[in-house]
Amino acid sequence: MLSIFRKATNYSAQLVVIVGLIKPLIELITEVNEAYDKRKIGEQKKEDVMALLKTILEQTNELSPVDLPTATILQAADKLIDVLVTILKSAGVIEN
Repeated sequence: MLSIFRKATNYSAQLVVIVGLIKPLIELITEVNEAYDKRKIGEQKKEDVMALLKTILEQTNELSPVDLPTATILQAADKLIDVLVTILKSAGVIEN
């Protein structure tokens, strides 16, 4: 029973991280998209968003008494960026 509770707690924590990433990632994606000309390909833009997010997390960890799980957040963000870009393109918020 305790094993099930631990798994549920772990999944809940991961879900909180993913949901918490949505708004900041949308902001980073739109900012990076606007900052570069349309010739820059999507994969390069994604790398830039990931680099910015990593820098933000590292600086936050330096200033915060709570150590954020940077690797977990970056792993979730990597997949979430692809989903958000698809949604933003479909909604006409970003191009290319």
